[in-house]
Amino acid sequence: MIYSNIGHNNMDYEHQYEKDSVRTLSFTFKSKNYGDFIINAMYILAKEKKRRFDL
Repeated sequence: MIYSNIGHNNMDYEHQYEKDSVRTLSFTFKSKNYGDFIINAMYILAKEKKRRFDL
């Protein structure tokens, strides 16, 4: 199991609305670093499962 406390970034609900649009409040899932972290975590878990159960 891998636990990751992502948090909520620095959310600014008060100023989310701009003149013509709504700003994105969170960019967590757009981050290359976070995406790489998730991919690597899944790879490590799959590799460990294969090692443990000799698949």
